[in-house]
Amino acid sequence: MTATAEHSAEPWATPAARLLLPADAPREQWLAARRLGLGGSDASTVAGINPRNSRYALWLDKTARAREKEQTDAMEWGLRLEPAIAQWFTDVSGIPVRRAGLMQSIAHPFQQVSLDGMTADGGIAEWKTTSWRTEDAEIWLDGDVPDHAEIQTQHGMAVTGRSHAHVAVLIDGRTPLRKVVERDDELIAVLTDLERDFWHAYVLADVEPPVDGSEATTKALKQRYATASTEVVSAGRDVAELREQLIAAKDDVKAAKARVDEIGNVLRAKCGAATDLAVMGEILVTLHQNGTFSESRFAVDHPDLVDEFTTAAPTFDLPRLKAERPDLYQQYRARVLRTPKPKPAKGA
Repeated sequence: MTATAEHSAEPWATPAARLLLPADAPREQWLAARRLGLGGSDASTVAGINPRNSRYALWLDKTARAREKEQTDAMEWGLRLEPAIAQWFTDVSGIPVRRAGLMQSIAHPFQQVSLDGMTADGGIAEWKTTSWRTEDAEIWLDGDVPDHAEIQTQHGMAVTGRSHAHVAVLIDGRTPLRKVVERDDELIAVLTDLERDFWHAYVLADVEPPVDGSEATTKALKQRYATASTEVVSAGRDVAELREQLIAAKDDVKAAKARVDEIGNVLRAKCGAATDLAVMGEILVTLHQNGTFSESRFAVDHPDLVDEFTTAAPTFDLPRLKAERPDLYQQYRARVLRTPKPKPAKGA
């Protein structure tokens, strides 16, 4: 990567940005201000490499059409662990870190960034948490930074004008790793163009971006259109074509699933009671007893132990709600996409 930004004589300077909000600004102000531009995590979404978001879902958020995201346990603990990661970084690197507020690019006001910190050597800081069970952990252990984190840091350097980024991750709360990402002005130029296009073509123009097949888009569509009406929409020929494509794709999935099951059963038969299949000494297939516990088989084989290991827990009485409050029951039912078979012609 090419590092072309010059170090400032002032270690905390952000020559390309203005401060919008201080780090200790009320949460309500932050939520309002972040809709005025694209932040670091938004940048990876616009670039199409954010595994947890999509351009369509981001558009709903920036145009105030989406619900405010609820803080998950993972998000809460990520925030709680940031000070500990920052302290660890300073302890092992000797580089002081200080908090940073919400900043806006002077040249491109649609670009914003809320950094996890700035470093006294002219860099920015991003702190991450992840699990051993994720693909990100494997990337970190190989000595690299996941693509979405790379884009996030380049966006941060674009906004602030700073020269490099220190990225640290804490894996499963016990394994810290760190990496330096150098400023790449060529990548920043491409990223800025993508963000400008998204901001002007979709957000400011209030035009929906194309939908994709991501989980984030599916969730966004379900939330946006959670309540059904009795309206029948007259659609064009493209809907009929999409319907046929959907039916064909589902048939392909069924065929692929059948083939997967067949191959899996052949390999199970070859394994038998063994735990591994090896070819020339290399283990290629494993069949270990480490899957889901079967409560039904346990109950058949050990009926005398079922009561001993059964606990009473409060459960939501859905049948009662359905009977006593059918209006609420109907309101919160999911909408299911189906493709009804064509009705036979009369007299056929």
